[in-house]
Amino acid sequence: MDAAPLTDEILRELARLSPEMQRLVLDFARRLASFPQEGVSGNDLIRFAGILSPDEAGEIERAIEEGCEQVDPSESIEGLKLEKW
Repeated sequence: MDAAPLTDEILRELARLSPEMQRLVLDFARRLASFPQEGVSGNDLIRFAGILSPDEAGEIERAIEEGCEQVDPSESIEGLKLEKW
């Protein structure tokens, strides 16, 4: 995948922001870059498609919904209050 068009789009949007907002974007990008970029490709996982029955898949889905933390996008992230503009 060619990242140039995406990079260009990000730069256009970034140029529209105030210096303070640009600093937030920079800090966010640096934090994202600190996470491991490793993973498994979809092609490697496709062999697992369809191995669960609908009941098994539903049980897993319910367990995830009940047991995982729910994120409220309006809550602050380390001092940054996210609001819909």
